[in-house]
Amino acid sequence: MKKFLLRLDDNMYDQVSQIAEHKNMSINKYITSVIELKLSEESMTFENRNIIGQLIKGSNIIANKNLIEIFGIYYRYEMDDNKTNKAIKDDDFFRIVKTNGNVITIKKEENV
Repeated sequence: MKKFLLRLDDNMYDQVSQIAEHKNMSINKYITSVIELKLSEESMTFENRNIIGQLIKGSNIIANKNLIEIFGIYYRYEMDDNKTNKAIKDDDFFRIVKTNGNVITIKKEENV
């Protein structure tokens, strides 16, 4: 764990102190929790917020190029079970289970 000096003007310190006290937290713990929350919000990409969990039809997949179209944007994709994608049919459905940059991981849905 790193330590560093943080300077707050009197008004900001009073506000932080009051909120921390209201939450039964130390000032340090409260400031740390605010920073952690902000960092987690910053790491939430468009893909993580809007794509994970979506159902995609097999007709949106270009298997021979490993591309999948989502909201008009083409992404690279991989299957979650590492099976070949040669058996993808237009009327199959796939759930988006993970994103990593511009690579989407999909899983075939059996009961749709």
